[in-house]
Amino acid sequence: MGFLFNSPKTQSGQLVTLFFIALCGFSITMVLVLSTKHTRITQTQQDITRFEVLDFEYFKITESGVNTIARGKKAKENTKKESELESLNIKNLNNTTQEHLQADFALYNNRDIFFPQGVRYTRDNTKFWSQQARYYPDSKNLEGIGEFVILDKNATIRGKNIVYKDEKIYATHIHGTLRTNP
Repeated sequence: MGFLFNSPKTQSGQLVTLFFIALCGFSITMVLVLSTKHTRITQTQQDITRFEVLDFEYFKITESGVNTIARGKKAKENTKKESELESLNIKNLNNTTQEHLQADFALYNNRDIFFPQGVRYTRDNTKFWSQQARYYPDSKNLEGIGEFVILDKNATIRGKNIVYKDEKIYATHIHGTLRTNP
């Protein structure tokens, strides 16, 4: 018959083994906790806007002088890297034409300006409002989406999906009222 005998060496060997197992478990737990925290910090940093400007004025200057003046109440970058512009008023100056856009809210992505809540557009004697619109600053073309209204001293014209391109207006489903001046 044998006796089970724990020597001090066997007991200390078990303690060392338990210590390393506990140390491994603690290390794995810390790696999981810190990686979750790092993911949360990274996500929070992505949600932070790069800029926010209040009561701004923007001037685009070309070889021929000031080309564009934009004013607004607030501008900031959203998570899609677009500029959100509030109470926007844009005036494009050219030797032959003047163009004016006004909107409560717009999104600018460095290629075009989208007006999801409507825009009032004026170019020389042409004035209209569009339910939504996309404006291309380089070509000075505007594509209206949804309802629009053209206001003129002799006419009121309504329709859908207006396009202002090359100083001509195109649209679908046009309805108008013409007035004659006495």
